[in-house]
Amino acid sequence: MENATELNHEQEHFIPRLTEDVRNNLRENYQLCIPNECTGFIIRCLRIKDYDVDKASKLVKNFSRSTNQLHDILEKFQPKLYKDLYLNGLFTVLRSRDALGRQVLLFRLGKVDPKAFDFDETSCAAMLMFSYVVGQSIETQRKGIVFVHDLSGFGIQHAKSVRPGRLTQLIGLMQDGSPGRIKGVHLIFHPKMFGVIYHIVKPFLKEKLSKRIHFHGDDLTSLHKHLNPEILPKSLGGIHDEKYAYDLPLVHKLIREETIHKGIP
Repeated sequence: MENATELNHEQEHFIPRLTEDVRNNLRENYQLCIPNECTGFIIRCLRIKDYDVDKASKLVKNFSRSTNQLHDILEKFQPKLYKDLYLNGLFTVLRSRDALGRQVLLFRLGKVDPKAFDFDETSCAAMLMFSYVVGQSIETQRKGIVFVHDLSGFGIQHAKSVRPGRLTQLIGLMQDGSPGRIKGVHLIFHPKMFGVIYHIVKPFLKEKLSKRIHFHGDDLTSLHKHLNPEILPKSLGGIHDEKYAYDLPLVHKLIREETIHKGIP
């Protein structure tokens, strides 16, 4: 994790007091008591919300509410269950950040076998990687994450596996309780049928997130207006061979984690 001196020293100095303020705020206004092992998560929320106690408190509260809605799949929040997705580069992290210092996650959803990993499992794999990557870096907590969704190979079986109810729960988590800043979502090689899924999703999207979603189709030059080819693998029009484009040490560390839900309310 980057040294905390990268942050404003005065703000970082007040983190213990601000953390206690968040706990008090949650207890008094939301009747929510956060256990001591979740202190790191509160600190992360403070950084994500620029040390604003009220906003950080709402983020913790919203995240807790959203994860409670997902209680039926919490046992699937184990990285080792998805090592095939991670090790085969279907869900991975780029080695280099974008021009604004944001970390880039690449999800090849169309390459996932829906018979091997159902919609819930695929969603858990994605959420685990997102949460872990954010938790590992103060810089990422401050500057955010950019998603690239490669939808080549996305077919009718993938579309059938999507659960609309679960999808709306996940959108709620992304927009109101996300434990990280989502700065961009880029979709490439998406088939026409994906428009049906987006049509279901769109009414639930807030303007802030909606403006950050970009559809590029087969036009990789459009993607490159946002992400420099110098950080991308050749499969996305970049300059790197696949094995050199990804942060494999970080991926291996994720797989060795027992659970990412530990220490999170």
